[in-house]
Amino acid sequence: MPTSKKMLAKARDIEKKLAALDGPEWASDSSDDEAAAPVIKAAPQQPKATRKQQKPKTEESRTIYLGHVPHGFYEKEMEGFFSQFGVVTNLRLSRSKRTGASKGYAFIEFGDAETASIAAK
Repeated sequence: MPTSKKMLAKARDIEKKLAALDGPEWASDSSDDEAAAPVIKAAPQQPKATRKQQKPKTEESRTIYLGHVPHGFYEKEMEGFFSQFGVVTNLRLSRSKRTGASKGYAFIEFGDAETASIAAK
């Protein structure tokens, strides 16, 4: 049973270290320490607003999501096609970091929300 002796020795070691920590600076029973220490009260926390509680958007989005983009229909082709609806301010085609190939979806931002809604239909 050498393992139990090792465990007992380790337990005694831990008890000695714990007894050394049980000094006046660590004791919390005395009222002198509590009176000298400043009392810090936490401010009451406000519940975080969820998406449903946030203010609804008053303006429509100018960005549309385009999924299932075929290979070969890249940034230049998309900008050429969607510019017939209005001014395309930003176009982000998602690409693989490793290969650089298209992932098959894009985000297209138009000059105004009305143009985006027309292009989405």
